[in-house]
Amino acid sequence: MSMLPRKHLPKTLLIIAPSLYQCSLTAREWGLVPGEIENFRNVTRAIQLRSITPGTPYIGMDMGQWSATPEGRDLYDVVDLMIRTCRIRPLRDDELANYRAYDGVPMRPIAPSPATAPRAAFHAR
Repeated sequence: MSMLPRKHLPKTLLIIAPSLYQCSLTAREWGLVPGEIENFRNVTRAIQLRSITPGTPYIGMDMGQWSATPEGRDLYDVVDLMIRTCRIRPLRDDELANYRAYDGVPMRPIAPSPATAPRAAFHAR
């Protein structure tokens, strides 16, 4: 654990998936190295989302396929509710560097957002 005072540490990152294997795949997909990430929590069951601080960032992958099992459906329903009530929020691309194990190269394509894309991309027509 880092020796920084608590107020300087990023919020705990939730890696949400129906199994630990899928949590590992999700972390890799986001460019995080499993086993070296600080300030994270794997969430594989809905009950593990108790007492989450509002605004906690999360990453997840293939959420539409979670309903293949009853436990996955419960997890999907609770995550959906927590997103709608702003208890959890998607991790922003610019926050990745806050987590120690980020290797700088996410495997997933990152679509430019209006805040991060060059201005010329929006005016070129």
